[in-house]
Amino acid sequence: MNHHKAKQSISGLLGFLLLGTLLSLTAQQPAPPPQPGQQPAPQPAPQGQTQPAQPAAPAAPPENPAETAAYRDFAAIALNDFQKIIQVGEAFLTSYPQSRYNQAVYARLAQAYWNTNQHDKMVAAGEKTLELNPDHVDVLAMLANGIPRRLSQDPTQNEQQLQKTERYATRAIQLLEQIQQPPDLTPEQFQQARDTKLAMAHSGLGLVYFHRQRFTEAIREFEKATQLIPDPDPTDYFLLGLSYANANRFHEAADAFQKCGQMQWPWQARCQAQMEEAKKRAANQLEPPKP
Repeated sequence: MNHHKAKQSISGLLGFLLLGTLLSLTAQQPAPPPQPGQQPAPQPAPQGQTQPAQPAAPAAPPENPAETAAYRDFAAIALNDFQKIIQVGEAFLTSYPQSRYNQAVYARLAQAYWNTNQHDKMVAAGEKTLELNPDHVDVLAMLANGIPRRLSQDPTQNEQQLQKTERYATRAIQLLEQIQQPPDLTPEQFQQARDTKLAMAHSGLGLVYFHRQRFTEAIREFEKATQLIPDPDPTDYFLLGLSYANANRFHEAADAFQKCGQMQWPWQARCQAQMEEAKKRAANQLEPPKP
């Protein structure tokens, strides 16, 4: 079953378009360019995160006015102009491969690649971001959600991707559960942004467990992913239904399939068919098994 391929497209259409808007409120941006003659300030850790102690950095190179102007042009591009973000961002990295702004450039490129269904480039740009900031929570959630949707057919690479997904998802959840509300967001904005990324991370972790046939744990993660936000990804309901069915919890499977069968998406008819099958199997059970 190629459910992970469907997840990539649906997440891109339904999940990350929302997240892209929320990231504009919470994504880490580099410090403002220094004035001539000043040393540039180091980029701080994202809000609510504690940066581990680092060895003293070497003296920063002198500011390059052309580099700073190029970054400002890149940062000014509209959030939903994905093609322009890619065009200008790739050109920036070619011109300034060691730029002080590359963390923000790679992170924004990863988002744009996601929204244009360029999976491999999304992963590459996301992992470049994490080389510069291993605790970039937005990118951790993005990779945790995206990597398990297109797993390699090679068993060794497949397992490596699952291990990487589990590591990214677990770290994203840890950070998001500790993160503090920044002063420039309302409580509602903060909770919406945090819960959207938490749902992405729990969904990715659920798919890791699903691929490993650890259905009880997959159920736990997909339940969280569908409960955190008001408009869950229908693929999460579909995978939740499959996990319930594999755990012989057919009553709950029918409920999950019913929810994704009520949504307008490419697998709506499949959800409805699975719902009917789960109802038939539930009717043959004297009582539902205990979770």
